[in-house]
Amino acid sequence: MILNDGTMDGTQILKRETVDMMAQNEMGENRVSMLTTYDPSRSADAEFFPSLEKTWGLSFMINEEVAPTGRPAVSLAWAGLRNTFFWIDRENDIGGVWVSQLLPFVDEKTIQHSTKSRLPTTTQRRQPRQRTDHLQKRSKLALIRV
Repeated sequence: MILNDGTMDGTQILKRETVDMMAQNEMGENRVSMLTTYDPSRSADAEFFPSLEKTWGLSFMINEEVAPTGRPAVSLAWAGLRNTFFWIDRENDIGGVWVSQLLPFVDEKTIQHSTKSRLPTTTQRRQPRQRTDHLQKRSKLALIRV
């Protein structure tokens, strides 16, 4: 639905302006930094892309610079306690989900596997689709509950 600018199966659920707002920095000059754990049995300290500037929108963490994985600036992402991760790249019309059920959060092997694949470099990527209007159907990011 986010990749479809608020549309799902032909039905407008959110206004495009709302989706755009979800992807804008809502932290002002503040930046996302190390998330320090209070319970090491459930989570390690977490710092996603430590060398990159990151902000927070209404719903997602936003990387403000190109990530080492190839995700462009303004890609959206977040994660869940049991090492579930998702990212949304509206610029290239693609998203990804990594689902596991492991504790503690930020499990080293899970992080290695979930960030192992890289997006093609800019010169290798397909050209984004030309959109005739904001309701044009686009690929979907599906989150599957297991």
